[in-house]
Amino acid sequence: KGLVEKGQRDRRTNFYTLTRRGRREIEARREEILEEGEAAREELVEEAQDRIDEAVELAIDRFEEAVNAQT
Repeated sequence: KGLVEKGQRDRRTNFYTLTRRGRREIEARREEILEEGEAAREELVEEAQDRIDEAVELAIDRFEEAVNAQT
């Protein structure tokens, strides 16, 4: 409670505004979401780098096998 204030324009029309607390709560949640997104992005980057490293190692192994087969 205390996140939104209700006002009245006329007898049939209401309006709503965020309180300072409401703004703080929204900003705090926004920051949490951004942090979660950044953590997920970092995890994806690490996984991609691992896959790249594995592919490079495999390519080097196959190249060495090909060179050794020729000698």
